[in-house]
Amino acid sequence: MRLVLALCLLLAACGGGGGGGSAPVSGPVSPPPAPRTDLWFAYFGHNAISVNETAQHTNLLWAADWAGVSEQIAALTHAKAGGITNAILMVPAYTMDPSAAEGEVRFWLQRLDNLGLLDIVIALAPIDEPNTPRAGNRTDAEVTAKNAMLRRVMEEFPRMKDRKLAVIYACNGDWPGIRSYDLIGCDHYDRGCGVLRGYYDELRGLMTQEQRLILVVGGASPWRQDPACFASYADSTPQVKLLLAFIWQTVTDEGNTYAGIRDNGMRKPYCDTGRVIVGRAGPC
Repeated sequence: MRLVLALCLLLAACGGGGGGGSAPVSGPVSPPPAPRTDLWFAYFGHNAISVNETAQHTNLLWAADWAGVSEQIAALTHAKAGGITNAILMVPAYTMDPSAAEGEVRFWLQRLDNLGLLDIVIALAPIDEPNTPRAGNRTDAEVTAKNAMLRRVMEEFPRMKDRKLAVIYACNGDWPGIRSYDLIGCDHYDRGCGVLRGYYDELRGLMTQEQRLILVVGGASPWRQDPACFASYADSTPQVKLLLAFIWQTVTDEGNTYAGIRDNGMRKPYCDTGRVIVGRAGPC
């Protein structure tokens, strides 16, 4: 799901490794006795503008890195000013070589700390879809070593002690470094609700008691997934912590434009879902 400076969308990657599945985007929903009140709701790849536009139905910022550190700082600033106290940061300019990346990560965290923004960061997302060719098909050893370096650097900052590491895999059955993450999800938008009883049930079987799930929902075109079955799964599955929607703003890649949730007619169901999760009434 990683995007680049011009708000590019890598279609194959964002589709969770593609796959021409014909599963419906919605499915049967069996609501639990009562909705959970401890979930997070966010959009993948927030920038400063989308933070403001979604402030009334989100409670977590997933801060993009494709527009540079300055845009991340702006997004964090807007989020903190709007009362959002949880942020997951994609690591900018990251390399898989721990020795080469350590200084960059330390400098980046220090800059955020100096600006008073590190206090809302609850997790880092160091690499997107590490189990895909685009990310180099990283091995378990590579990802584990990288995450050990990140934790070591995070320990140097009082506000980052015991904070988390997050990852979004492509849903393909290969999970390099899974034991070294805290928050784990995968994306395969073509599968619709079928991804829940398939790949997400598989992930649950691999996770420790301390790890938590991220449900990634493809609301952008052409998938336009209904979030209802994902919200129901989250309510009935204690391991789920975050419902993460892809993506609020419209994005363009190689001349092809993919309408985001804001623009493709899916705004209301996602806003309604978010308002329930964050417990904030009001029109969408």
